[in-house]
Amino acid sequence: GEKAIWSPFTGIVDWAEVCRHFASQFEKMGGKVILNYEVTGFRESNESNGTQELTPISVLSKNN
Repeated sequence: GEKAIWSPFTGIVDWAEVCRHFASQFEKMGGKVILNYEVTGFRESNESNGTQELTPISVLSKNN
């Protein structure tokens, strides 16, 4: 027969949809989503658009 584990606190998640939603929210906040870009690191940046709620982050790659 078939067996299953019942867990009321877990579920199936469509991670592609979660990522699309996060990207949409990020873009609404002024961020730019770049695809096919190899990231090598992150660092806090001194650049700011005037908002104090957000910490500016620079994304590093082999090309910058």
